[in-house]
Amino acid sequence: MFVSDRHLLDARVGRARLWPAWLLLALLPGCLVTAENDIFGSDRNYTNGFRGLHSFERPQPGSAEHDALNGLQRRASELSESLDLFELEVPHDNTRRTHVGLVFGQVIFTPENLTTERLILDDRPYAGWLYTGLVHTTSLFDDDDTRRRDEQAYVELDIGVVGPLSYAEQTQTIVHRAINADVAKGWDNQLHNEAALLLRVGRQSRDAYWNDGGAWSGDSISGWQLNAGNVAVSALLGNTWRWGYELPRTFALGVGERSTATGNLNGAPDSIYGFFGVDGRAVLRDIFLDGNSFRDSHSVSKQNFVGAARAGIAWHSGNWFLAFAHERRTREFEEQRSNGHAFSSISAGYRLGR
Repeated sequence: MFVSDRHLLDARVGRARLWPAWLLLALLPGCLVTAENDIFGSDRNYTNGFRGLHSFERPQPGSAEHDALNGLQRRASELSESLDLFELEVPHDNTRRTHVGLVFGQVIFTPENLTTERLILDDRPYAGWLYTGLVHTTSLFDDDDTRRRDEQAYVELDIGVVGPLSYAEQTQTIVHRAINADVAKGWDNQLHNEAALLLRVGRQSRDAYWNDGGAWSGDSISGWQLNAGNVAVSALLGNTWRWGYELPRTFALGVGERSTATGNLNGAPDSIYGFFGVDGRAVLRDIFLDGNSFRDSHSVSKQNFVGAARAGIAWHSGNWFLAFAHERRTREFEEQRSNGHAFSSISAGYRLGR
């Protein structure tokens, strides 16, 4: 017996009401929080995700700014040097900036039928991943504001755990009880505990910028990302187009499944803009579909090529940021009953520095 349509609607509305509570963390200086949920679809596949990022500009070692960092920031800044894999050459007419980010997140995956305790062989496994990580981002900003041929390179290393120790079951149960929705009964079939590592390496480029001399403008941002680890082995290529009022010199929201991009917000005027993006990925491994790496577990037959499209709206005011996006993906595994899956995200935060 499946959850009724009315109950699903109540659950979606309830989860949407909980988003502001999760996003309260965005009020902390230097934090960017992203909450993702399938409020426009059933509670299945990628059902929920949360990601918090504390980001700050990396000062020169020994400088007064470096001495002013707290202990955690100073240690993160020192460790991030090992993640600086890109040697971006700085042309004479470009400005270079480096940011360090501390990441904490959780993702949750469930099959379509949440009301049975039995193992559902022809649907994806119950799974969750709880992780923390470190991000090193280098940005080059074109000093010619009418041209804006900006670039950004990033390296992120995430470590955590997949399985019961990810507390995905507890997180989903708390949310479902809070909104008076059915509690999923099949978590005993989730993936086993496994230490989980993921290295993400990517680059973005602002390839085109259009401006008629006024406050309205647009740009095109291309990006690629490589993922390696027992969580995933995959490659992604995508492009995002933006158009709006006082378009900021940030980078694409969503390219490479990221919402950690930094940009030049120093002294930027208030802005609002819409964006549309597409990407394609080649997938060699996905632990949430292939199952555990070293133990027998539930798995399904993943698709090796997956496409996605997203659209949304974003607002900047000073260093404050707020965005809403809706994304739809093609089928991710052969047994998937629908032609794809959709979910939405809200990102909010306050960025420190430039």
